[in-house]
Amino acid sequence: MYQNELQSTVSIGRVFKVHSNTIRLRLMSWNIPIRFCGILPSKQNAFSKMSSDTLYWIGYLAGDGCIETRNGVPERVVLVSKDREHIQKFLDFIGSKAKITKHIYLERHINYMTKVRSDPIVNRLVEFGITPRKSLTLKIKQNIVNTSQFLRGIIDSDGTVGVQEGSIKISIVTGSTIFANQIVRAFKTVFSANAKKYLQRNTWCVYVSNNSVVLPILKKLYIDYAGKTVLFRKSKRVKEIYDTYMRRNRNQPSR
Repeated sequence: MYQNELQSTVSIGRVFKVHSNTIRLRLMSWNIPIRFCGILPSKQNAFSKMSSDTLYWIGYLAGDGCIETRNGVPERVVLVSKDREHIQKFLDFIGSKAKITKHIYLERHINYMTKVRSDPIVNRLVEFGITPRKSLTLKIKQNIVNTSQFLRGIIDSDGTVGVQEGSIKISIVTGSTIFANQIVRAFKTVFSANAKKYLQRNTWCVYVSNNSVVLPILKKLYIDYAGKTVLFRKSKRVKEIYDTYMRRNRNQPSR
């Protein structure tokens, strides 16, 4: 009935007067693949060709994304963010109408999440290095990491831009030693910047903190970027910091 007549688990359940989950479990015990019931993304080849947006989303997913599995098989890409509109940007990028759900934790913190099923997208992301349970083992192809678009994506997700003792600091955190080293190499390759790293509570922090080095990096990643694929909240903060320091430099008397 399920394979030959293409009936759903719900309709078969009605025939045998059992819940559809019972039919689903029985089919799985017989190693019969379960058909996906839902709307697939219209742009399932979104990650097939490298573009500036593709590189950005790989970077963002390396931080705030993950691959969900079923019975050990990669099945869905999951994205979590405090910014609902940013998740919507990702869904627009892949042409998905997936739901965005709201989650409240510790009574006051709000996150938004979406889950998208697409074999082409999931498999492609796994090829890039976005694998299930990647927190401690994350390793992205170095030629992807060595791009300004990827770096903007990972800074938007797992990075911060702030001021510490008068110095602007870009920081990126990760649990993966391999990925931390990749980020160090990327800053050197893309910006000729000597990033440093330290380990604290099993988490690596990679950072750049010299104003003469950081300001050109921020200019390249955010100030000169005219596209929309960027975390608005962080871009706004970066521009505030950048403008403050540029005004300060202009107002300093020349020697």
